[in-house]
Amino acid sequence: MATGESTAKGGSLLGTLVNIFVSPREAYEAIDRRPTWVFPLVLVLLSALVAAIFITPMAMEERMAEQRDKLIEKRGMTPEEADRALEVGAKIGKITGPVMAPIATVVVLVVVTLALLFLGNVVLGGASNFKKIFAMYTWTSLIGVLATIVKTPLMLSRGTVDLQTSLAAFLDPAQKGTFLYQLLARTDVFSLWELVLVCIGMAVIYRFTTKKAATGVVALYLVYAVAAAAVTAALT
Repeated sequence: MATGESTAKGGSLLGTLVNIFVSPREAYEAIDRRPTWVFPLVLVLLSALVAAIFITPMAMEERMAEQRDKLIEKRGMTPEEADRALEVGAKIGKITGPVMAPIATVVVLVVVTLALLFLGNVVLGGASNFKKIFAMYTWTSLIGVLATIVKTPLMLSRGTVDLQTSLAAFLDPAQKGTFLYQLLARTDVFSLWELVLVCIGMAVIYRFTTKKAATGVVALYLVYAVAAAAVTAALT
């Protein structure tokens, strides 16, 4: 699919790509007229693949020290047994990480689309379809691609994946296992930017007022953020 593919009223994929960042309402009006999704999906999947290739090994290395202590203290392994188990896990992770990242990305896109479709059609009483909402959210996910472009070089240069662009940056990293830290980590600047765009996208696609769309989308995000923070804190 060429980037110059025309939309129904003379727009283009390249124009929509630019407008998502500088004029989102105009972008979503174009998506509403013609819900294309292959082009942004390819970009999102490439971004996930690149992040998995460069970031996953570093993340695994950082977690190995923590996991080694847990294997020894909680599972009664000897240091040698723990090292062998982690070595096997690292080899498997290097192979499965790049494979699973695009699959997991598609699953997330579909799940969020279904949640937004339920919100718009059932909770807020609007009418749309899976293709339009999937296209809207896939284009919106390009904010995540920008986040990857910004964060990946910083992580590589600092040698750590622990790079906070959220309110969690004001807390001691030692609090990472707490509910508050995990909740504030959901205030990442790129995530909030994406949240604002979803509000605009839902308002355009469903012909809702921005206030009505924002009320529903923000409430849904808060439920997700609280639940995700609670689960992550419990597992950390």
